[in-house]
Amino acid sequence: MTIISEQKSFFSQRKWATWFVPLFIIGLGLLLRFVDLTDPPLDFNPTRQLRAAIIARGIYYSHLEDFPLENKPNAIRFADQMSVYEPTIFEHLVAWTYLLVGDEKLWIARIIAILFWCIGSIGLFGLANEIFGVDGAIVALGFYQFLPFGVFASRSFQPDPLMVVGIIFTTWALYRWSLTRAWIYAVWTGLIGGFTILIKAGGVFFIGAMVIAVILTGRGLRKNIADKKFWLIAGLIIVQPAIYYLMTIGKKSASLFTNWTLVLAHLWLSPSFYMRWLIRLDSLIGLFVFFLGLIGVILIKGKAKPLLIGYWFGYGLFGLAFPHQITTHDYYHLALIPLLALSLASIGKILFSKAVSLEKIWQVVLVGVLIIGITYPIWMARSILVGQDYRAEPVFWKQVGEAIPADGKAIALSQDYGHRLMYYGWRKVSCFPNSAQQNLSELRGNTGKDFYEMFQEKTKGYDYFVVTSLNQLNKQPLLKSILQENYPALKQGDGFVIYDLRHPEKD
Repeated sequence: MTIISEQKSFFSQRKWATWFVPLFIIGLGLLLRFVDLTDPPLDFNPTRQLRAAIIARGIYYSHLEDFPLENKPNAIRFADQMSVYEPTIFEHLVAWTYLLVGDEKLWIARIIAILFWCIGSIGLFGLANEIFGVDGAIVALGFYQFLPFGVFASRSFQPDPLMVVGIIFTTWALYRWSLTRAWIYAVWTGLIGGFTILIKAGGVFFIGAMVIAVILTGRGLRKNIADKKFWLIAGLIIVQPAIYYLMTIGKKSASLFTNWTLVLAHLWLSPSFYMRWLIRLDSLIGLFVFFLGLIGVILIKGKAKPLLIGYWFGYGLFGLAFPHQITTHDYYHLALIPLLALSLASIGKILFSKAVSLEKIWQVVLVGVLIIGITYPIWMARSILVGQDYRAEPVFWKQVGEAIPADGKAIALSQDYGHRLMYYGWRKVSCFPNSAQQNLSELRGNTGKDFYEMFQEKTKGYDYFVVTSLNQLNKQPLLKSILQENYPALKQGDGFVIYDLRHPEKD
């Protein structure tokens, strides 16, 4: 089903273009993501990526029974100490690949994420082609593959890229079911949708909103509710994640909802919250593109319209459910990429339908403009990937790990909750809250203690205070003053200082 069925296709004028252009876009997007493949995964959300790396390493080492390693006990212990809120599907897949190749190569996780993202591009193109025809599908595919934010995020070792791929195929299956009401599409919608939510619970907002939107439109609510296929979809979607999130880690799920939704719900009443949300969108995608996508979904006709409107509502509900992360965490907007791609496809369909009637010379000019237009984001993404070099980081963190005395407990003001030190330096430390964590604590209503009291409470029972984030130390002048005026610097090097909490210079 297309927006305007009688419109001619621009790319279908030449049959080879209908297969060559999509394959070229997918292939170029794949090659782009392989740029600087072996650089440590510190370019995008290193906290989550290193957390996954620590878990995968622990799984890998636990299976090396006939291969004794000095750090094997620590690898397993560090992995067991990680807070887990989603099933470690991706981490197990990476660990099993380590076992197949016989070594821990962290870039393997990047390859797997890239391949999944490109599989998602095939699903996106198939869905967009059914709704908008090949012209709109090519627009959707180009946006999905070449948006710089998507390039960086799709290489990351975390469950979010896999969740996005699952959302794409769930949307396709649900669209087919809305057209045919066939059992096979009901089964696929339920199975893929449930597995997507299992990968990451946030997927429930997008998938649930789309299912509700389809049920409320078309045949009417009463007929849809009476349809056994609807209950099959609902049951299959619910059962997989329910087993894990409600029955396996029920207390953690409740804690997540309380700490990140209920406690921060007061932000909904603040206009600055929505402004920060828009500012975040502008930095990742551009507000012009965002609002153009909203216009695009208005122009859609047929069964796809309620489906994509439901997807948009799901994104809004997701942001409200996580009001802190939606304004601070880039990857919380990742599911917006295929949604915008599909929404922009409707505009692309209309524009290309007009181009069919242009003279050949102007069609050539149009193609040239499109090539130039996609060259910029491709070059920008490549330049950023090549320009960032983190290869010196593992050596630095190994030095820091070796410098921390082994005869006592350490607390640290360190990057990424101490995950860099844990993964590369093989040292587990407790973390002193950085400025962002302190601000978050205030948003949750935890006020009343002065800074010195908080310092005494956090450092009680610890022997050493490690500082590797000198920028954060400068943002906390009281902490800097307490450490420098009261405790001797036991060791220090280029980029780190270790203070001895056992022997204060003055009380």
